[in-house]
Amino acid sequence: LSYFLITSLLRPLILLIDAVKNINEEELPLPLKGTDEIFELVSAYNGMLEKINKYTKKLQKSNQSLAQKNKDIDRLHNQMMTTFSIAGQIATMSDMQQIGSFLIESLRNIVPCGDKSIIVFDTDRGIAYLIMGNSVISIDKKDFESLYTIAGQKRKFPVFQGKEAVETWHILFPKDINICDRMAIFSFHHHHQLLG
Repeated sequence: LSYFLITSLLRPLILLIDAVKNINEEELPLPLKGTDEIFELVSAYNGMLEKINKYTKKLQKSNQSLAQKNKDIDRLHNQMMTTFSIAGQIATMSDMQQIGSFLIESLRNIVPCGDKSIIVFDTDRGIAYLIMGNSVISIDKKDFESLYTIAGQKRKFPVFQGKEAVETWHILFPKDINICDRMAIFSFHHHHQLLG
């Protein structure tokens, strides 16, 4: 009789121990059955598993966020190193044509697109220069303000523009320059002053 009594009391506990040993994520939570004490134990265990799952998911989400932030930091680091490298090389150059050609070539390695040109603003004289390949073209002084205003608008860069917007820019360029159907615009500043 004592063996039967001990076995009937311990059997639900032994089943609980076996269930805990063999548990996997598909079997969560454990089924609630047994005596009151076993029921409470299983219920507490299921509560603990639920919290562990919640914290595990939170940790996975934090890890994903951290991985993305690390990628962003790496990207920014590479951009800064590229910028410093370009700035260091520009510092050794003496004229605008050489600097412009170097910048266009540098951009060719960074931004995959066809033709590249740079517009440089000389705000002291109110003149803009269009640098394409190895040529520097002075843009009419009367168009300086319009071009400077369009280029200096506060917006996120790069700006991608279609045919209609490109035609607005085309008016400002010399007539013998071919403008494409689409354009990406990147502005560059120095101490909050638009340079190009």
